[in-house]
Amino acid sequence: MVIALAAALLVTAPQSPPTTENVAEQYLELTFSQQYDALADLYAPDVRFSDPTADLFGGPGAGEYLAAYVEQRHDDMAALLAPGVLFQDPTAQIFAADGGVARRGDDVVMAAICEGFAPVFEFGMEVEKAVYTNHHAIFMGTCSYTLEGAALGIQRESASFEHQSVVIVEVVEGKVVTHLDYLDYSTFEEQLLAQMGSP
Repeated sequence: MVIALAAALLVTAPQSPPTTENVAEQYLELTFSQQYDALADLYAPDVRFSDPTADLFGGPGAGEYLAAYVEQRHDDMAALLAPGVLFQDPTAQIFAADGGVARRGDDVVMAAICEGFAPVFEFGMEVEKAVYTNHHAIFMGTCSYTLEGAALGIQRESASFEHQSVVIVEVVEGKVVTHLDYLDYSTFEEQLLAQMGSP
């Protein structure tokens, strides 16, 4: 009798409503195991699917922009910038209080980059890792370049540097809306001091 009553309660007891966590876990499991028939049962009639990072590959993107930036092809860079683009190197504060100030607007950004790169030559960047996510491309690697001595305030004609760098580019609808640089200026300082003592 007790067993029969317990069985009856199990049959008639209301089922717990599905939770977001449970449905999400089931959805991921079915997606990666490619169980499409079962997966279809989880879709709402008006389900929407999108890949926000896909626009990086739909026409001009971050990789093309980075190449133009490294090679300092200013016309190609300008063509890829959104009108309200933001550029900043927060790590440049090592040089001055306003060294890492943000620049906004394609004309302002291009003018700042042209000015900053004026004493730079033989600039290059070896990308060792690239990550693409949520409209962003993150390039990590080693940059190398030579700076005119006059720009550094030293007697040498020039000085060469090589250190780690990170470039983060945000692309929306094929246009760069944000460009952030992060450079290892502590290594830059060490290399500068080492070269100041040599002719």
